[in-house]
Amino acid sequence: MKKLFICILILMMISGCSTNQAASTPNNNSEQEKIEEVTKFDDTLKKESQTVSRGLNIEPAAETDPELYTRYPFNVTDLRFENFDEFKYFLNAIPEGAVYPIVREMEGEWKYNIDLYNLPPNFSRFCEIGYADFEIDYNRELLLITLHPRLAHNGYEMWEESDAEVGYEVFEGGFEDNGTLKFSGNNAIIVIDNYFAYEGREYTTGEIWLSEEVSGYFWMYRGQE
Repeated sequence: MKKLFICILILMMISGCSTNQAASTPNNNSEQEKIEEVTKFDDTLKKESQTVSRGLNIEPAAETDPELYTRYPFNVTDLRFENFDEFKYFLNAIPEGAVYPIVREMEGEWKYNIDLYNLPPNFSRFCEIGYADFEIDYNRELLLITLHPRLAHNGYEMWEESDAEVGYEVFEGGFEDNGTLKFSGNNAIIVIDNYFAYEGREYTTGEIWLSEEVSGYFWMYRGQE
């Protein structure tokens, strides 16, 4: 069992690469003030998600498919690297007819793919798939992503992974001024620039950065196979 992603992280840490993680301390306001703050954050999510320019949450979808929110078993039986191949087409354009749900609709379980294409010279490739939990913490006004890795390959061989072996921390973040969603954690940065629904699936597209030199795609989807 290899831990290439962790090795890359360690390499970045040794070379002095680090990322400031988002932090917030709950206040001691009254219950009414807390309710007002949560309501304000909720309104901000709605407003910002409807005005961004890069394909994130322009308007609510007409209907929500309940099957999209079924909890995954967190095993490898329904994970396939080839299921993420269609994301390569989304790099050029979002499909005509796609709809853009608001950010609050992102909560729940997803399947994710990390595909690092910019790597140090000694590494050929790293690609990882697994499950992701997307949550909204209204008290701290943060968006959260928790990754549950299950399979990885380096272009030559594939191996299984687990939460216990990899041990990802939670990625925390929120809206940037340009309308993207930015998350920090695990000495890395995740940026999501599109969230849309199309033909029975929901998709997010974005990137992951371990340093200025090491980066790749970060993709998520859920829905019908």
